[in-house]
Amino acid sequence: NHNPMRNTGHRLSLVIALCLLAAPVHASALEDGETQIDTAEKLIAAIEAAAYGDVIQILPGITLEDVTISTDKNILIVRDSSNENNMSKSLFIMRNASHIDGLRFSDECWGRGSIRITGVNTSITNCVFEGQAPDEDFMNEAIVVWRGAATHIDNCKFSACNGHALQIEDDAEVTIDNSIFSDNVMGVIANVGVTEMNNCNVTGGESIENYGVLTLNDCILDGNSPWARVGSDVWCSDRGQIYINHSQINNRAYYDRSTGELLSLPF
Repeated sequence: NHNPMRNTGHRLSLVIALCLLAAPVHASALEDGETQIDTAEKLIAAIEAAAYGDVIQILPGITLEDVTISTDKNILIVRDSSNENNMSKSLFIMRNASHIDGLRFSDECWGRGSIRITGVNTSITNCVFEGQAPDEDFMNEAIVVWRGAATHIDNCKFSACNGHALQIEDDAEVTIDNSIFSDNVMGVIANVGVTEMNNCNVTGGESIENYGVLTLNDCILDGNSPWARVGSDVWCSDRGQIYINHSQINNRAYYDRSTGELLSLPF
């Protein structure tokens, strides 16, 4: 398919020093052969019965609407991969007033988005998304926010996703707070909507690609090098708008990649 997100545009590069170390988390298997988990109600019951660090296998395509799934048990969610037809479906479709908190994901998704958000008043908080890079058959986008949807992402970690960690489509509105993106293969975020990032760290992967409206507040970006482009931490197309509002500190600075010009902030 033709990808409209590969046009030339404005390149921004951030020069900073950052050392990021994430401790691995281990989980044990949850033995539950009696019931296939294919609804929010069954998943909530499984989480309540689980021990700390258990793995819960679910059938993809669970629809969440006006429901909250929350845990502090460090539960790992994986998909039932016994049927190849399940591999291209999102694990969750989040409709209006749905919320996910405290889960870990390690997904083998062949389609677009382990989580697909189609509604408003949604949130994903305190979650970890662990991709399978560099195995290209595994995990494309971790989260896809569809046109017209709105979500708040807070205190989440995205690492080693083969696709974008986040795909934000036209007319979608996303706020991302206090989150870490590391070593993501195809790009950290592809933004065509309206996205605001606050106090986020983006390091060691590919760049943020912006085709919509992107605001960066107190974010740290370092060592990101986009595929098929000159290395930069933020790449903004000619039709995109970018706002960088935080102050420069010490040797941290934004530069125009095409001219080498130091940008004065706010920009």
